[in-house]
Amino acid sequence: MRRPFLLNAFVLFAIVSLLPAGAAAQTGAGSLTGIVADQSGATVPGATVTATNQATNVTYTATSNNAGNYTVTSLPVSSKKNSCL
Repeated sequence: MRRPFLLNAFVLFAIVSLLPAGAAAQTGAGSLTGIVADQSGATVPGATVTATNQATNVTYTATSNNAGNYTVTSLPVSSKKNSCL
């Protein structure tokens, strides 16, 4: 018996939709995102944010943008100590 065309198309769509999600989950790295603000709540552009791997003492840095936003990328999975200067 022949399956209807729409059923075949749906199965193909479901399989293709799941492929990118599975591939993206295999990196083993993460990121740290936030906003740098002072005690009054004003954002701080140009601040250096540092994440330090506590096991290896390797540091990863980012600089906040004009809105105070930062993202430290490609962080391996581990415990981190974060600081901002």
